[in-house]
Amino acid sequence: MAQFQVPNRRREDRKAVLFRTSLMFGGIGVDCDVLDIGTGGVRVAASLQAASQTSVTLAIDQLGDFQARIAWNRGGEIGLKFDEPPERINQALEVIALYGTS
Repeated sequence: MAQFQVPNRRREDRKAVLFRTSLMFGGIGVDCDVLDIGTGGVRVAASLQAASQTSVTLAIDQLGDFQARIAWNRGGEIGLKFDEPPERINQALEVIALYGTS
């Protein structure tokens, strides 16, 4: 079976992680697993069908809520682009690196 690689178009590096959290979408919470995260965005595994550019809130325990937009949605994975200042995301990444998310 042939494998196709999608080119990496990200401007910022991502850190591979794995933790459970939730997305808020239209007043409804959807459980998700964060797969990787960086200052520009995050990739999550979730069963959410929503169009690109839809606004969502990523709720990370101990760190707060982060506003984002859906960049892509395919095969049970969703790419989100943060609508937050990079400094705020960098602070969250530092906490995740030091302490995890529990």
